[in-house]
Amino acid sequence: MDDNKTFKGKAWNFINSSFGLWFLSTCVVGLITFFYTKRQENQRAENEKKQIGVEQARQNASLVVVLLPYLASDDEKQWRPTIEVIKYLKLNGELPGELESALMGIIQTPDSTNASPGEQAKVNAAAAVIDIPTDTVQNNNSNKIKLISSLPARVYIQISADHQNHLAKSLQTELRKKHFLAPGIENVGKKSNIHIPGKTEVRYYRDEEKDEAVRIISILKGLNLGLQINEDPQRIPGTGRGTRPRHYEIWFSKS
Repeated sequence: MDDNKTFKGKAWNFINSSFGLWFLSTCVVGLITFFYTKRQENQRAENEKKQIGVEQARQNASLVVVLLPYLASDDEKQWRPTIEVIKYLKLNGELPGELESALMGIIQTPDSTNASPGEQAKVNAAAAVIDIPTDTVQNNNSNKIKLISSLPARVYIQISADHQNHLAKSLQTELRKKHFLAPGIENVGKKSNIHIPGKTEVRYYRDEEKDEAVRIISILKGLNLGLQINEDPQRIPGTGRGTRPRHYEIWFSKS
């Protein structure tokens, strides 16, 4: 007991000494500086991510403005190199949705009575970029449904927090193994105007695509990611005309 009191007394004397006060203040200041610096680094990294996103959006917009006139041209010397550039962007996962929609527009435009060999060549080139087999590209309107259904299904993954990123990457890998396009993962949790669902859900845009949305739910459940999953796919209101055919979204819940 006396030893304990002696130790406490020495400790108290040390704390009240000039050296003790200097040592403790140095430790406190050091800790405050460490945590402040860490917070600043995290904030800087977050700002850099946002800046990269903004810059990417600007680059995409500029790219679309530059390429669309050439893509719309009837001159093969203009549209052919443009489609090759678009193909390169797609292979690197950098294809803006506007350019993909423009390719779809090219594919669905020609009519059997008016399409020239040059126009058909352009259609086939556009179809090859977005993974439509050229033998399904027909020159009559009755086959457009067949052409659209041959588009590969594309799934966008929306997470609600950074810690879900590794789960989303596992899901992305599995979807690609099942021959789905899974181009990106977006964290929407910090957007004030976005409603995060109570359960993780799959969204689709066309009535005829519900069965495929159910299949995506099965893939999601099979991974056992520890998420609460809504077993009914959610139909987004509207006709779906504003979206690419076979376009799906997976929205992670907060938990």
